[in-house]
Amino acid sequence: STQPFPKELQYEERIVKAGRRFNFVPGGKKVSLMQFSLFIEPMKIEVKHALLEGVRKVTLEVTPEVSTRLRFDTNGLPLLFFGQVVDKNAYFIGSVKDYRSSLVECGCSDAKLVDGWISNHCRWIIWKLASMERRFPATLSGKYLTYKHVILQLKSRYDKEIRGSSRPALRKILNRDVAASIPMILCVSNIIKKRSRSKRDNQEMSDEIVVHLTDGWYVIPALVDSVLQQFIRRGKICVGSKLLVCNAVLEGVDDGIDPMDRAYSCAVRSFSLKLKLTANSTRLCKWTAKLGFVERKSNVWLQDGLLVTRSLRHVIPGGGSIPIIDLIVCKRYPILYLEESSSTVSERGPHFMTESQNAHCQKEFELMRQKCIDKASEAAQLKSIKEVDEMGPTEWKRMLSAVSPPDYYEKLTSFQRKEIDTWEERRGSMIQERTRKEITNTLEDEDGLSRKSKRLLRVYVCSYSNHGPAKDRNAYKTIPAHHGHALLTIWDVSDNQVDLFQEGTAVRLKNLGVKSKRCDGMLQLHANARAMMEKITPQPSKEFLRLSGFKKRKYNNLLWAQLLSKQMEKSCLHCPEHDCIGYLLKVSTLIIGDGGGKRVYLYLTDESGFLIREHDC
Repeated sequence: STQPFPKELQYEERIVKAGRRFNFVPGGKKVSLMQFSLFIEPMKIEVKHALLEGVRKVTLEVTPEVSTRLRFDTNGLPLLFFGQVVDKNAYFIGSVKDYRSSLVECGCSDAKLVDGWISNHCRWIIWKLASMERRFPATLSGKYLTYKHVILQLKSRYDKEIRGSSRPALRKILNRDVAASIPMILCVSNIIKKRSRSKRDNQEMSDEIVVHLTDGWYVIPALVDSVLQQFIRRGKICVGSKLLVCNAVLEGVDDGIDPMDRAYSCAVRSFSLKLKLTANSTRLCKWTAKLGFVERKSNVWLQDGLLVTRSLRHVIPGGGSIPIIDLIVCKRYPILYLEESSSTVSERGPHFMTESQNAHCQKEFELMRQKCIDKASEAAQLKSIKEVDEMGPTEWKRMLSAVSPPDYYEKLTSFQRKEIDTWEERRGSMIQERTRKEITNTLEDEDGLSRKSKRLLRVYVCSYSNHGPAKDRNAYKTIPAHHGHALLTIWDVSDNQVDLFQEGTAVRLKNLGVKSKRCDGMLQLHANARAMMEKITPQPSKEFLRLSGFKKRKYNNLLWAQLLSKQMEKSCLHCPEHDCIGYLLKVSTLIIGDGGGKRVYLYLTDESGFLIREHDC
């Protein structure tokens, strides 16, 4: 059973305001940060407010790096950092030995207390208490960051983690008992900028940024992508910021590691273990957010345990994959095939083909390959026969060289006949197997005898969101329409996925990739085998689709499409696509020199009588 606290540690002082009481002792009324800021005191941002309210200077200097060096005076108030020059007769407490003895007096087992555990938790408790006292100086000045309060919180953590065997979020992840991709809220405790000197201009330049994240119990180093690094340089993310992370990846260790192991040290720059974060899977949280794993219940930012991206406008190019997003299929384009022949790619880049073109190329390739196989099979068979016959038994070879092999066979003993019969049964299969391997090796050595093509589907999508009626129509028109649209490419698409992406269908997609650059001002998304797709039920109404940006296909005549294109060229907006039906009058091909390939021109007209020329890209 839990022993009662000694009298000298019974911190009974209460904060009383507006008829509300808040206790610091365990068992008192628990108050959230939001309630505290609303009912007791609003949060202060500037340091001068804390100084005016009597917060000690040493409290303002507490950081996670120096918090374990903080020492308290005989009254339990922060006095100095260990190592500072003080009077010889000064008495202070706050060492690991002092914390251990105080915890033992509170009923903790001395055998279960480890110095590393005490030092680690003192680091985060002292930083938390100092931060609270700095932000709410009028109420907590001289009352929150005290030696007694540190002991109370250490005792609470001892009961939870050691006695109750309850592990916090980061410890479970480091032990490899929980996936690092689970949504959780972590706090930035330190930002380390590694710089390297350029050899050419001898100028100092930033190489990478390593961020230390904590769940309030333990710490883990994190590698952030280039987008998050820009946010850090701009000051959007700083020490004390709380981040909601999802789809994180734990790199640098295959087996689990405990944060209390001696090998675990974030202070060493060569420490290989890192938590990899990307911008599209990371969000800034309110300062009142609770650290640790995020509860799925009644959380609007989570869906199926993943961080929800509300709109394509929130997607950052090059910011990593999108955990989950709901999209509406505006247009579905014909299925294409990407030829993966190395010679084709090196000469003219990726070669995209329609379904009929791919079938035609595949048929020609099979005919050419069969000719090569027929040519190589005769030589391979002769070579295989020669090699296999050299492995035959001696009596069999003598029988073949005899004048009359049947007579020679009759004169053999039963054992020799059995040996020859067994060999002749094996000989045919051995020749066939060696011939097949020889043909395969010959085809592999020949260039242009292998062909692969990837099936892909491209769809034009928009965000699945109801913008509602626009109050200001002119302001709404100034927003570029393509900011809420994207081009999605689905690689190795199956027939079921093709049926899923019907125009006007709302689809939920998980783990979508995002390219680093836009194409023609359009956001580029891609889905591979790792991506998951499902149809949203129930499907949205026609009015909801219209408000989300979906427009049903409408075929315009060629003259109207040309006028719209000319009009859009004068503006900065993205030129939309137009669907047209015309009569094909002529097809001309222009050969481009120096290995540039060819360009096909199409001459079209329709009932308007307007003639237009189109060419492939």
